[in-house]
Amino acid sequence: MTGKEYTIYKHQGDRIIEVKAQIPALGPKDILIRITHSGVCNADAAFAKRGACIALGHEGVGIVEAVGSDVTQFQVGERAGGGGGFIEIPAVNVATSCLVVTFYVLTGEHAAPLQCAGATTFKALKATIKPGNRVGIVGIGGLGHLAIQFATYIGATVVALSTSQDKKMEALELGAKEFVNLNELDVKAPLDVIVLTSSKYPDFGEYVLCYLTNESSDSSKRRYCGTADVAVRTYDPSYVASRAEHDEMLEFAARHGIRPTVQL
Repeated sequence: MTGKEYTIYKHQGDRIIEVKAQIPALGPKDILIRITHSGVCNADAAFAKRGACIALGHEGVGIVEAVGSDVTQFQVGERAGGGGGFIEIPAVNVATSCLVVTFYVLTGEHAAPLQCAGATTFKALKATIKPGNRVGIVGIGGLGHLAIQFATYIGATVVALSTSQDKKMEALELGAKEFVNLNELDVKAPLDVIVLTSSKYPDFGEYVLCYLTNESSDSSKRRYCGTADVAVRTYDPSYVASRAEHDEMLEFAARHGIRPTVQL
């Protein structure tokens, strides 16, 4: 397939443009995937707003069409996907083996967002929470609605925190046991962990245990969050998961029926 022409759809300014490219020669550890589904996450939007001319969507899944000479995990015709390296993958439609993961009994439209949003939340939660914890999840968006599901099936009691009261029913349906309006910030019992999945959140007065945004707090003070004593410690931000973590996340999601909310 080397040299075959294909079309890349890119964001440029306020327009979607078509760019013609040719499939490059595969390296020994490369595979070529014909993308069938791709999510569009906040990272894509952020780069587009900064003027980057990038392909739309880095949460791609599809069908393997060719493999390099050293590839043993995949065969032509199998389904595969990847969510890391979103600068590299759309540029040439080739993913190195370290970025590519298999997925299980998941449809393409559900598997695609899990490649990034799913892997990011699962990695952070697995490293941070344990069964029996009371976990506050701030934000019920692309990351948060998956974090609620993962944390619930890990065995935590989830408290959803949002500035949007209309998110209450969604949060409870996803598995949260409690809902707290951040404008009131009245938590009924102490939280063991606060997970930040939103770029905007109240000043809790101390740095939080687990944050999935580019922002963090930097104080060691204790503070009361409503009626809850929120004693926390620092934790590094969580970004792209490894291939092994991707595999574990997808198996976990498939086993427990965890699905992103999607629009086709």
